[in-house]
Amino acid sequence: KGGILMWLQKIPFIVKLFLYLIIIFFMGAVFAGVISLMFEPEAEEASAWVFTAGYVLSIVIALAGGVSVENNGLHKIREQAMAMKSNINVIRGRIDNILFQLDPIVENQMNHEKEIYLKVSRNEAKKYRHLKSLGEVKASLSAYPVLRSDETVMRLFSQIVKEYEELANAKMAYNGYASQYNAGIKSFPVVLFRALSREGALEYYEDPTDENIM
Repeated sequence: KGGILMWLQKIPFIVKLFLYLIIIFFMGAVFAGVISLMFEPEAEEASAWVFTAGYVLSIVIALAGGVSVENNGLHKIREQAMAMKSNINVIRGRIDNILFQLDPIVENQMNHEKEIYLKVSRNEAKKYRHLKSLGEVKASLSAYPVLRSDETVMRLFSQIVKEYEELANAKMAYNGYASQYNAGIKSFPVVLFRALSREGALEYYEDPTDENIM
């Protein structure tokens, strides 16, 4: 059911509007018939007010039902986005843990060889810049080739590469859900009742410290 509700949000506006008009037309005809049987059972033709009442009722019900259905769909999308954002935080935690394990190994190697770390000046050679990203791990492997022969280092390096790939996929998924949700709250007929909602638009995930791992 949730998948269907989320799928409804992807329907183009013109198609969605056409579907609503069809629903309103048929519901209006049905309501007009029912009202006619209730208030003008002996009339050969229904009065104009009967059709007016039928279509007004049809419009109200169609809009109310449409808003309810689409709000449920948007709620599902928001839940997916929040779950993905939570997943991003979990992946970041795993990345920090790997960096924490790699950090002392690289630091010991730097101290052992007394070389310049990450191309800093000789005056700063004794200052160790702790690993904070995949790029710095790659730079360390390049600066200290001996690290590539360490099984622990290469195992952790393989893990962090996979984690960054998962992080990139999670961010892309979250932003996809956010984009769909933000477009949905501005679409018809939800936008007609937008002021009644307490939930605002979702912010896109942007972190300038993230890097391209490719």
